Parts: sequence; structure tokens; C-alpha cells
Amino acid sequence: MVNFDIEKIRNVAVIAHAGAGKTSLVEAALFDAKATDRIGTIEDGTTITDYEPEEIHRKITISSATAFCVKAETEKIWQYACKYEVPRLVFINKMDRENANFSMALGELEKSFGSAPIPLNIPIGSAEGFEGVIDLIEMKAVRFQNGQPSVSDIPAELKDEAEEYRKKLVEKIVESNDAMLEKYLEGAVLSTDEIIKGIRESSITRQFIPVACGSATKNIGVHKLLDMIPLCLPSPAEKANITPIKGKNAKNSDEVIPFIIQRATAKKE
Repeated sequence: MVNFDIEKIRNVAVIAHAGAGKTSLVEAALFDAKATDRIGTIEDGTTITDYEPEEIHRKITISSATAFCVKAETEKIWQYACKYEVPRLVFINKMDRENANFSMALGELEKSFGSAPIPLNIPIGSAEGFEGVIDLIEMKAVRFQNGQPSVSDIPAELKDEAEEYRKKLVEKIVESNDAMLEKYLEGAVLSTDEIIKGIRESSITRQFIPVACGSATKNIGVHKLLDMIPLCLPSPAEKANITPIKGKNAKNSDEVIPFIIQRATAKKE
């Protein structure tokens, strides 16, 4: 059995309304992570997580499934995540669909969940013209062909919009970091490393909700989402430090810290 470093593990739940594209997103993510050698489709009944005959027949997910690398229930699960202080990120899917509207989706996120959604990338085009994303950390355009990313300069017509979103990202980061705030107020430009550090600190402590966008069925933007998972979400050991995890000894009901957390903490020290 492979012994994985707990610091490199991320346990991710994909939560959304029915029809939002959860199954297709997981398929693209598993393919991009090289956990599978092909992207299954709901139409063909070849997806990894929809394997029961009724799911294949009805072309919907019925049961929860686990893969290595939900309708009105979304809001309820979001509330549970808030209650248990679980960091999360949002992927705005189906940007290739007709009437796709990124800014409207951001507004709905804030209205529905009451959290501050901060994009780490924004779309290049929409509907049939959707071809990639602008990475607001590196300030580069990332286009996708057959799921493979290619990096270039930001198109001139999108530069002002990208700068505005980048400004909001930086302002949100410095809010909770006195050293960065002082530097920012003095007019200095934060380095890419500082921005990455600020994103990690702010997202893990739930100062804001990081947002990405793309199209799961066209495998556009999924690479960037996979990059965001280790950046914005904590390992089990980090999560235990944020919200201490305790269990009960079955023999005497004493509170105990799970062995894997003890081991990770000892290793860190």
C-alpha cells in the first residue's frame, strides 16, 4: 500500500444542484489528474461515479460516490460546511452554454450564500465563444485545446476587466494581513508569491470563497481548478489544526485525537 504524505491529501466533496455538471466535472478532473485514460460521458453511461443501472438509464446521479485523484440540498450542505468551518471553493460550470453569465453567477453566489466570492480566474468568451480563462494570479490568458492549456498574454479587450478583478482579489487578501496591507497602502505591488500566500491564508481561514470557472464537458478550466484545490483547501492535518478533530474511545468514552492526526502533528513538530 502506498504511504501518502497527509499534507498532500485533499478530501473534496463536489456539491451542486441537479444538472449542474458534477459528474462531468469529476470525469474531467480524474482524466486531467491521469487517474483515468478517458473522459466518460453521461449520455454513453460510461462515467466513473454513475455506475448503477438506474443512474445510467436515467442519466442522472442518484447515489453519492467516491472517486480518488445534490438539488435543494446544496444550501443545506453549505450551511453544514459553515457550521463545521469547512473551507470551500466554487467552480462556475457550463460557461460554454448559451446565456452563460459569469458576473451574474457571482452575484447569485453572494446573494444565496452570503459569502464573499472572489474569482481567481475569469472567462475568455462565453457560450460557443468560450475558449479559456484569465488567471488572475499570474495575469495570463490560459486557453484550452483538447483539455491541454496554452498560456499567452491577456487579450487587449479583456485587460481592464482582468485588472479590476485582480484589484478586488488583492484588496481582499490584504484585509487580513497587516504586513501586506501596509505595503499595499504605501503603493507597493505585491509579488506573485505574496498573492499566493495571501490566497492560501484567506481561503483556508474562510475570509473569502475562491471562485473558478470553466466547462467540464469541454475540459476547459479543469486544470486550473485542480491547481486551486491544494492551494485553497487544507490537508486533513491542517484542517485538524483549524478545527480540532476528536473522537471517543469505544471502551471508556474518553475523548481522543485520531491516530492519523497525532502522527501528522508529531511529524510536523
